[in-house]
Amino acid sequence: KEHKETQQKLILSEKKFRHIFENIRDIYYQTDINGIILEVSPSVSRYTEYSREDLIGRAVTDFYVDISERNEFQKSLFKKGEVTDFEIRLKINEDKIAYTSVNAHLIYDDNSKPYKIEGIIRDITERKNSEIALKAALKKAEESDQLKTAFINNISHEIRTPLNGIVGFINLLNNFNLKHTEINDYINYIKQSSDRLIETISNLILLSEIETKQLKFDNTYFSVNSLISDIYNTYYHKALIKGIKLKINIQNPEEDSIIFGDETRYFQAISNIVNNAVKFTETGYIYFDYKICNNNIIFTIRDTGIGIKKEMLFKIFNKFRQSDSSDSRGYEGVGIGLSITKGIIEMMGGSIFVESEQNKGSVFSVKIPFNEELNNQIKYQVQDYSYADN
Repeated sequence: KEHKETQQKLILSEKKFRHIFENIRDIYYQTDINGIILEVSPSVSRYTEYSREDLIGRAVTDFYVDISERNEFQKSLFKKGEVTDFEIRLKINEDKIAYTSVNAHLIYDDNSKPYKIEGIIRDITERKNSEIALKAALKKAEESDQLKTAFINNISHEIRTPLNGIVGFINLLNNFNLKHTEINDYINYIKQSSDRLIETISNLILLSEIETKQLKFDNTYFSVNSLISDIYNTYYHKALIKGIKLKINIQNPEEDSIIFGDETRYFQAISNIVNNAVKFTETGYIYFDYKICNNNIIFTIRDTGIGIKKEMLFKIFNKFRQSDSSDSRGYEGVGIGLSITKGIIEMMGGSIFVESEQNKGSVFSVKIPFNEELNNQIKYQVQDYSYADN
């Protein structure tokens, strides 16, 4: 009778254990001391593409993303006899990984020697991804705050510097003993400071209009060659003073392209790039041209300037970004020119790209949709109109 009662208790205990084993949501496992899987609960198929039968007999090292995590796990387990909430990345199929939390302990034989490892694996991928996303968001917020602080400091500098120059030289003009040449010099300084201040304020207003989608476009027909000539004439003397060669490629008048768009916005967008090229190039040249390709007009600006760090290539078009935002950077400007350029180009349906290597120069490419068939029709209409005037 006692024997039968004991057997019934064992059967009930086994059923209970089997029920738990088969329905546990986490993954129960056993391995030998070398990491060969001896047992694993059927729940493994909920989280991986493997069945219980697929895994028994395989080495756990087959499923580690980083074997160093296995080494750390073993080290901690054999030192303490157990581990709690040990995080391990495991492969759940050929292409996907999961973040897991493992609780495990050693099983000892009659001689007090460990011969098995038993544990529970819990999938914490969702929680881990949330933590990673939160950390990234916090980092981005901190970075954004730092960038805004640097941006405000730059604006303060770019507004105060010309204002101080204007006020200072106006006060000097109150001296009635000044020579005529000194008066002219002071007036020139005031004009330069005024132009710099107006440019800063105009760019801030323009950026605000882009951000709020309030930027307006006054579309007309205009010549691309004339646009390039205007940009060239604007920056030729500035480049000449620095000893830089500013080169442009203007197509023959017969091949000139007539665009329907806002010439002022084209000028603002592209001249910002040319201005940066002149600013950040100390020796060498700046080359500017365009081509028609696959119903796009592509403007290219090449320079032999200081270049852009690799990690900054995808950030320089962002708001509050500069290639070098340190206080010692030695170049005037708020650092929103490329943000403005990108905003204008994208509002015109285009895109901007950059290739650069530090200390070897940069290549900026601006691509804007261009209807070649419509261009030809417009070109002939413009030519016929000019002949009629003649």
